[in-house]
Amino acid sequence: MAVTTRSPSLTSDPPAGAVERARRADEATGAFFSTWVVVGLFVDGWAHNAGKPEDFWTPWHALLYSGFLTGMVTFGAVEVVRRRRGLVVPGDRLALAGFGLFAVGGAADMAWHTAFGVEEDLEALLSPSHLLLMGAGLLIVTAPVRGALGRPGAARSWAGFAPAAVGVTLAVAVASFFLQFASALHVADPGAFAAGAGDGRQALAVVGVLVSTAFLSGAVVWVASRWPAPPAGTFTLVFGAVAVLMAALGGLDELVLAVPVAGGGALADALLARRRDLRLVATAVPMAMWAAWLATYHATRGLGWPAELTGGTVVLAGLVGYALTLLPVAAPVGATAAAPSPTAR
Repeated sequence: MAVTTRSPSLTSDPPAGAVERARRADEATGAFFSTWVVVGLFVDGWAHNAGKPEDFWTPWHALLYSGFLTGMVTFGAVEVVRRRRGLVVPGDRLALAGFGLFAVGGAADMAWHTAFGVEEDLEALLSPSHLLLMGAGLLIVTAPVRGALGRPGAARSWAGFAPAAVGVTLAVAVASFFLQFASALHVADPGAFAAGAGDGRQALAVVGVLVSTAFLSGAVVWVASRWPAPPAGTFTLVFGAVAVLMAALGGLDELVLAVPVAGGGALADALLARRRDLRLVATAVPMAMWAAWLATYHATRGLGWPAELTGGTVVLAGLVGYALTLLPVAAPVGATAAAPSPTAR
């Protein structure tokens, strides 16, 4: 998250181990407070969906904003202590921008609620103040990922890669949260999976599968393009945690549907551990995952789709995953970052 250097006024350089520990501490601290904020976000989303009392001054808003405020104060205090010890820690400019935007977004959210009342349903996800908070949150939660990109050997073990894995997980979760109306990980319209639902509703359900595929498979392609062999369990965490958080929006009534999603992450881990071609991984994982998801849905709730729609959805998910591997992959940040995998081209 940051590179630590000695103040020019001091003659001795800090030990390399101290620099590495400082960088890892920043990444771990960032992952902790980012998790706090995102859990608060999903609790707030659950409260909206459950029809809880709506106001800016609610326990769920308190959880969300307390994580942000505590994290900001902690990072500020750490910076003061380091400077007093002669250690200058250049900040992650994107993370600093995220903190600033989050503060502006929080103030705007309070003003918006005061002027226009509390949003409901789709309006709550698309209000300008909430979208500003989303953008700021993405800048903050991805700070550990940017830190790992500039640290050689970050993916050699879980000890070094865990904050980055958490950052990727939270980024996918935040994006999924704000597009929950178009995500199959949160079944907003169970009737769309029933027989005779109509083409319009069924089409939206298929779109939900494809949007979720883009987020999850996109994480696989992006991470594996920079770290071809991430630690085992990386994508089990990403897929499983995102699926559980999205299920929480409905009060965990859909928790059983998180199992095949976590299984998709485990399959990605297994294939990458065997150094399988990334195009194969990005195609096979969503196909297997959604086939298992639809089978689980049928077993627990009843799926009324014809075989053509069910099979076509699985195939489309695989095509979306494959298409992601054809997109230009941005060059890794920093000269010491891992080179992209040739299979991502």
